[in-house]
Amino acid sequence: MVNNTKTPNVLLVNPWITDFAAYDLWAKPLGLLMLGALLRDGGYRVQYIDCLDRFDSNKDAQAHRLLLPTFQRHGVGKYAKTPIPTPGVISDIPRRYYRYGISPESLREKLGRVDQPDMVWVTSSMTYWYPGVQETIKLIRDVFPNTEIWLGGLYARLCTAHAMEHSGADRVFAGTFHDLVSQLAVPPSNPSAWQNLASAPGPALDL
Repeated sequence: MVNNTKTPNVLLVNPWITDFAAYDLWAKPLGLLMLGALLRDGGYRVQYIDCLDRFDSNKDAQAHRLLLPTFQRHGVGKYAKTPIPTPGVISDIPRRYYRYGISPESLREKLGRVDQPDMVWVTSSMTYWYPGVQETIKLIRDVFPNTEIWLGGLYARLCTAHAMEHSGADRVFAGTFHDLVSQLAVPPSNPSAWQNLASAPGPALDL
């Protein structure tokens, strides 16, 4: 729960991908970065961790079985990836299955460097990437056992019941930005921007 006696601090997290293939064609978690801008504009403190950060400097990639990212023209490229066991339901597909993004050790280190958050908000994309969401939330929970973790995004919206049962989040959010702002313990100073995104600040790409 947010502490009303100080500036609320929210940590935003873009989780890992789990799949047979993934490639970065300028992919950005737009909804999460829009929320970051709204929160910051409304008086909240915002921190951000991107589990898909291709510029992460992993000092011991070989020990973590991490295959390094690539960098092509115009900023595109392959994500770093780690081979992991293929889920049983798709084990008959003759391809290697990966967790895409930074190593768990790197994520744990990044979580250790942020200031203690009042809430952690995790986004989600493809519904079948939910194992990466689960693993991300599990590690966050290990570092911040007493902090509420909220899950939003496409998986949370399209498979709400599944996410509520399996994601590990304290709250699964499937509504609009307007619905979300009404659930904050500390109302932001810009409620009208949450109702009319045309008046909202641009996505917090600087994060």
